[in-house]
Amino acid sequence: MGPGCREDTIDDLCGFSNWRKTVDLGNSLLRRMVLAIPQAMMHSRAFHVFTNGLKVAHEAQLRDWEAVIRAWERDPLATEINPFDYPEVEAETMADVVKRIAEEDHTRVSRNGASALQVNPAAFLMAGMEIQQTQMEIALDVKRQNKTTIQATDLQRKRTLLLGKILALQDAQNTYMPGLSQWIVNQNPPLPPGDQSRPEAIKILLPSSLPVDDRQGICLSGLIKHEEDLRQAQAGEALRDLRSNLRMRTFAHQFKQKHLDGQGMYTKSRSLLDGSEGRIREACARYCSARAGLLGLRGPGPWETVFQELRKEDIRGINEQAMNDEEKEENRKARALAGLTGDGSDELDEYGEPVDLTVLFHLETGEGHRSLSWIWYTASSAEDLGADGKLHPGNLSTFMCDS
Repeated sequence: MGPGCREDTIDDLCGFSNWRKTVDLGNSLLRRMVLAIPQAMMHSRAFHVFTNGLKVAHEAQLRDWEAVIRAWERDPLATEINPFDYPEVEAETMADVVKRIAEEDHTRVSRNGASALQVNPAAFLMAGMEIQQTQMEIALDVKRQNKTTIQATDLQRKRTLLLGKILALQDAQNTYMPGLSQWIVNQNPPLPPGDQSRPEAIKILLPSSLPVDDRQGICLSGLIKHEEDLRQAQAGEALRDLRSNLRMRTFAHQFKQKHLDGQGMYTKSRSLLDGSEGRIREACARYCSARAGLLGLRGPGPWETVFQELRKEDIRGINEQAMNDEEKEENRKARALAGLTGDGSDELDEYGEPVDLTVLFHLETGEGHRSLSWIWYTASSAEDLGADGKLHPGNLSTFMCDS
């Protein structure tokens, strides 16, 4: 076949293919519509649930956001506020809550002339919450596989320091939770004694850990409300840290794929990713602890639509997605070509837990069937929910504008 004949043949084939597409346009549009209708219904329901959830407590602010969008759409250049921008907004953090509690304690002492306690309520609660966080960190270190001698020594040192903090906290409990000792004696069956060789397993009793009926008689006045405020701030900070580390992990993956080559560079990037994974686990554990504390203090209620249960499949970046069946099959075939068996779901990480099968993708046309994890648009974020309980511009307003 000569060059001219080859070119004519290719033109004929392309022309025939385009003609077949035109003839079959009705069938192809029907197939796409059949696929699009369920997806449109799903996204429409998700949008209405999202919007109605905001209207419950923030209807006036939602109307303000919609007014800003309409004004921007009429004349973007004449509008000072761009609703699609993501401004940085300060919200009440745990440090702010501790400061407010200390100021309230100072006002109470100066007004009533009462003697100040040796440790203020915020410091007592913060000490207990920090001990719980340290216990979770040590529990993760215990799960780590193939620890070196230095790592084992560091683990033992952490346990010793933790045990000393627990004993100091138990002394402070006699001041802020004076009825706790008698309550422990009256338990039937009795509470198991803590194993001092494993201080990460010793149960820390704070107001949220006690039954609702006994809580008021055990704790000093105001202590329960203080822990509730601290737990809410802790949950918001944990979600913010989780999102930040997920973004960092995504960027690290993309940077490695685009710019790194060679075993040495991959080893260094692997150590950075392992550190990021550890911080993600720590933020997840901190959020679950804060949510469990809020659940013990408030009980089930509407607040759970803000601080939702964090499941394993929710912990993914904004451009990460759990593998669907087609992607799992492609992963299995790729592993088979590399001489590996299975799909990798039975592999364990350094903590002895199953490895999550997720894929990285770029948000672009054709990804409309993907759904984000709730952690990226919930009102629980410290960026959106201020100390006054009102929504401020941030992730939520930007997400609502985009939708």
